[in-house]
Amino acid sequence: IGLGLGSNPGSIKINDNNNKTTLSENDSLSGLSVQPQKTLALVGGDINISGGTINATNGRIELGSLNSNSVDFQKAENGFTFDFDDVADVNLKNIVLDNLSALDVSGNRNGFIKIRSSDLNILGESIISSNSSGEIALESTNSIVLDDQSKVVSQASNSSEKGASILIETKQLSISNAAQIASITDGKSNAGNIVIKGISINLQNAISTPEG
Repeated sequence: IGLGLGSNPGSIKINDNNNKTTLSENDSLSGLSVQPQKTLALVGGDINISGGTINATNGRIELGSLNSNSVDFQKAENGFTFDFDDVADVNLKNIVLDNLSALDVSGNRNGFIKIRSSDLNILGESIISSNSSGEIALESTNSIVLDDQSKVVSQASNSSEKGASILIETKQLSISNAAQIASITDGKSNAGNIVIKGISINLQNAISTPEG
């Protein structure tokens, strides 16, 4: 099964922060959401989320930035998933999360976040988070940048046997200005794994550690 995008997929922009000045992984999120155990997917050209929130409780969030006529998808646990791996690297485009943006799949069952792009920039105290088991997978062929106190966080909760694994794959990974990648547990459940595959990793005043 495939999704047709036409010869020139349009860009996607989401702007909304409800005048918030801070954001944490424990905040109640408004914005784009789906019913529990469903998929919320944004697939198109460049994707720019500024102050926007995307929530899929026990479900899937999938972002794919590409310049391709179509992309295949299939049924999966908690909705459906796109097969971005079949999109040639040269056809991938860019994704920006900025200004307190948030992606969250927390709940009491598996949750999945998958992002596929050429360049991924997570800026302005933005958060990608899950407090359930599952996976957060960020795959960018060129670079991934975390800056300005932004976070990628997996938190093992009492309702999950293990926190979500974090997989980051890119040529260049940059983490700076108190940004962090963290796998956290309160000690009652196992923290999820953090796996980073990169040719170049640059850390400047950053936090990248499992806790618990």
